[in-house]
Amino acid sequence: MIKVAIDSNVLFSAFVNQGGVARKLLVLAGEQRIHLGVPKYCLLELEPVFRDKLEQDWERHYRQLRDWVNTYAEEIIYPRGKMLNRYKDYVVGDVFDVPVIASAIEWGAEYFVTGNFKDYRKEKVELHLKMISVRQFLNIFQAEESVD
Repeated sequence: MIKVAIDSNVLFSAFVNQGGVARKLLVLAGEQRIHLGVPKYCLLELEPVFRDKLEQDWERHYRQLRDWVNTYAEEIIYPRGKMLNRYKDYVVGDVFDVPVIASAIEWGAEYFVTGNFKDYRKEKVELHLKMISVRQFLNIFQAEESVD
């Protein structure tokens, strides 16, 4: 089964926008057609995003997200210390992206699905895994399934 790590922006979009293309990743994970990894740091990062964007109902939605991840995905524990430091030059600017990409790489993901390509140094990241958009991943997935 393909191992796919997901970035915070894609996870938020997939969870909040029921009809969006990112939602298809959650469906594939729910059907056990992909092994979806969610970096723990993404979940920590999304709590204030849920609070800001979903206002009074944010806690219920955030709890649903956590429950969904616990049921259908794997929460990836992020590396710390020296291991985390190995990946600091894989990001551009925002040090908070380091634990996300480090988690995906250390977990052994084949794909890292993100909408924020500008935040990562693609040439570094792609030494370990393929950094890809949701649409690109879905196209590859469909092509691979049609071969099987």
